[in-house]
Amino acid sequence: MKLRFLLTILALIVVGGVHADQPGIEVFKLDGTLQCGMGSEFLLDEMAAELRAAGVVVLASRKGTDGLMRAAVCSAQTGGINLYRIAADQLEAATGLGFRRLEPAKAAP
Repeated sequence: MKLRFLLTILALIVVGGVHADQPGIEVFKLDGTLQCGMGSEFLLDEMAAELRAAGVVVLASRKGTDGLMRAAVCSAQTGGINLYRIAADQLEAATGLGFRRLEPAKAAP
């Protein structure tokens, strides 16, 4: 029983996802999804492989949205994005592949 509990905790730590307290920065790219089920989605692993092929170490990844409002029109972008946490010194390599830095939200005055 104790072993199962410890393995569960270890698994949660290993695959815990992106957290703000982890080192590095987040970059993102649109995932290719379009409204009305059109378009082809680029999976997290596919884009991560693109980063790794360029020598960028992916620390964590997750799905998200760009938060922008969109017209409800078939074949328009959904705003779905793939986000990756990388080391800050690898930003130039990631932007060279078309990724953009996710800027931290600013607090309201």
